[in-house]
Amino acid sequence: MQYEWDLDGDTSTGTNGFEVSSTQPDVQAALFSAPGERRIRLRVTDDGGLQKVATLVIVSHGWAEVKVADVNGTVAPSLAQIGKGPAIAFCGSPNFTISYARSDSEFGDKQSDWSLSQIAADKFNVESINLVQVKARPALVASHENGSFEERLHYYRSPSGDPLIDSNWDSFELAGIAAIEEGSCDLAVIAGNPAIVVDSPNLGVVYSRSAMDTGADASDWVFVSASGQDLDFLSSPCLQEINGRPAFVSRKAGESIVYSHSSTPEGMNADDWSSVALLEEFVSEGAVHYSLAQADGNPAIAFGFSLFGNGTELRFFRSTTPAGDSLADWQSVFVDDATGSTDKPGLLQLPLPLILALDIGDQLAYVYESSSPDGTQSTDWGERRQLSSSPVLNYSHIVLDGRLAIAFYEPIAQEVRYGILF
Repeated sequence: MQYEWDLDGDTSTGTNGFEVSSTQPDVQAALFSAPGERRIRLRVTDDGGLQKVATLVIVSHGWAEVKVADVNGTVAPSLAQIGKGPAIAFCGSPNFTISYARSDSEFGDKQSDWSLSQIAADKFNVESINLVQVKARPALVASHENGSFEERLHYYRSPSGDPLIDSNWDSFELAGIAAIEEGSCDLAVIAGNPAIVVDSPNLGVVYSRSAMDTGADASDWVFVSASGQDLDFLSSPCLQEINGRPAFVSRKAGESIVYSHSSTPEGMNADDWSSVALLEEFVSEGAVHYSLAQADGNPAIAFGFSLFGNGTELRFFRSTTPAGDSLADWQSVFVDDATGSTDKPGLLQLPLPLILALDIGDQLAYVYESSSPDGTQSTDWGERRQLSSSPVLNYSHIVLDGRLAIAFYEPIAQEVRYGILF
């Protein structure tokens, strides 16, 4: 019997793509030591010349991390699934260019998978970038100066089915939103259309969902007040679709974390919105970070708190109801108080809840995994586990085919890097 293996998926290597041949039905395990998912082929030929080919999927569990681009910048890169694989929007020198990188493979775990293109050059004072997929094309909202040197929100969308061939994306300024130098925004797809929540110093917190599924015209965007509270100075709103309705979490400076949600799928009337103040005892001072997701069907928040020089704490909050519109609905669970473990937590459902957090001390990324779907017991959360081998300054995260994936800025080598947990 003859056993031939195609281990690299390249039909140009070896004999008709089969680069390993043996009379024994095994292959060295060391060949699969690196994390990742591989589709390999085995061709078996018997003594009479009859052949059979089988395709196998082998998963090596672990963290895979690659460099995507050299860039000098500090704005968090934005990661999204575009088509079948991951894509990243980011900004940095030279020329203050907003760039786009896309993987040609499903998981993007090899540097050769990634291709780069330019979206727009000479965009000064970029404060934030948020990338999503809109009608099978990448789109993003970026905060940067306009021609009058005013900080404004701009909507970009690839004009073709292949954004890598576009030298510049279609773009326009979102009208009605003043400078957001003291705040930020978040972009998501809500009920099929792009939507954005903004903390604007002159308007408070406002929300808009494009009237069209492409969001490709400035007239499609009308902003409404999006909270039942006076939220004058929020920071870093996190927008998600929760149970078919838009919802976001943000911070009212010096007072509380606020969870706001709409009673309608569109959320385009101020009366649609209500909010509840959470965690008032934690946020009177110090650094606070949070992330919103859906855990076992209900809204949930990962909350990190660091009182400068006096300890840290990481907590998980989940509502017992789908709406989460009452303080009594929310359960609080202690996760960890390890030094520095609370910076920029990210919450995902994979399908069990998982919290991603950065350590302020070593700047590495760690994960905490729950053993139950709702994560509402402290005993559900195990010890933290290191992910990144590189320091992480700013990052974004997604669920990619049931796996945690992150894009981040590495400050020492000045690189945008990508990692995925197999």
